[in-house]
Amino acid sequence: LPYKWNAFTPICLVTNNPVVLVTHAKAPWKTFQEAVEHLKQNPGKYFFTSSSPGSSPHISQQALFAALGLKVNHMPSKDSGSAIQALNSGTVQFYADPPVIIRQFGLVGLAVFGDKKLPEYPDLPTMKELGINVPAFTGWHGFWGPANLPADVLSRLEEAAAKVIASEEFRQLCARTDMQASYLNSAEFTKFFESEYALYSKYAKEFGLKK
Repeated sequence: LPYKWNAFTPICLVTNNPVVLVTHAKAPWKTFQEAVEHLKQNPGKYFFTSSSPGSSPHISQQALFAALGLKVNHMPSKDSGSAIQALNSGTVQFYADPPVIIRQFGLVGLAVFGDKKLPEYPDLPTMKELGINVPAFTGWHGFWGPANLPADVLSRLEEAAAKVIASEEFRQLCARTDMQASYLNSAEFTKFFESEYALYSKYAKEFGLKK
C-alpha cells in the first residue's frame, strides 16, 4: 500500500468479533477432532483458503495448523466472497472469519479462536478448551480519520461514535449479524491496533510473507 499503518488517526474501535474455523456442509468431518484426524492421515491433501495473503483468515489458520504440526495447503482467494464460494464448492476445505458466515452461507463451525464460548454457537469448542496455544484472533472494525486530526474534532467524533455504538438500534444490528459491539476510545484503540500490528508482523515474518 502507498501509505504506512500509522497514516491515519484512530478514532474508536466499533466491533470486535472472534474468528471461527469453518468447513463446508459436505466435508467428511463434522467436528474439529474429526477434521484433525483426517488431516493427520492425509498430509498435504487438503486446502484452506483466505480473503488474501496476510489477512486475518490466512494468519489465523496458518498459525493453527502450524501449532498442530499439520500440513495443509494455503489457496488464497481475492476476497471473502470468493473464499466462501471456493469453500462451498469443495475446492478448499477450511476457512476462518467472524461467525456471521456460518448461518449466512450454511457452513459448519469447527472451533473458536480464543477462550470465550459464543452464546449463539454454544457447541463450538474454543481453542483453549482444545488445548491449542494460538492467539485469540478476531475480525474487528474501527473508525478512522485523517492524520493529525485536531483534538476538538477527535473528541466530538469519539463522543458521537460512543453514543451510536451504545444505542439499541446498533445492538439490534449486531445481534442480526452475529457481531459484538466493542467501543474503545482513540487512545485505547491506538494501543489495540499497535498490538494487532505487532502480532501480524510477527507471523508474517515467521511464515515468510513478503512485503
